[in-house]
Amino acid sequence: GDFNYRTYTQFFNELADALGGPDKAAEFEYQWRLNYVDEEAISDLSDLGFNSVRVPFNFKLFYKDGAIVDDGFELFDRVINWCRTYGMYVLIDMHGAP
Repeated sequence: GDFNYRTYTQFFNELADALGGPDKAAEFEYQWRLNYVDEEAISDLSDLGFNSVRVPFNFKLFYKDGAIVDDGFELFDRVINWCRTYGMYVLIDMHGAP
């Protein structure tokens, strides 16, 4: 396999090349983020005895063209609400800062 490190921009550009453009890459990334973790996964973790979930993220989920956007907040709200339902803590872990 190809295990070379890529920045987010490098990864996104390669994804855009593979899918036929940046709009398709952005839609793919959006759908991936919506479906990567779901309520069932949080429930399963709780059933296994875990009491917390670490959520890594990049600041770009919250900013676009220098303005705050809702994308990251919407994703966080979903995970936080699921964790609240199952009595779990959420650890927010920023991996990239401006």
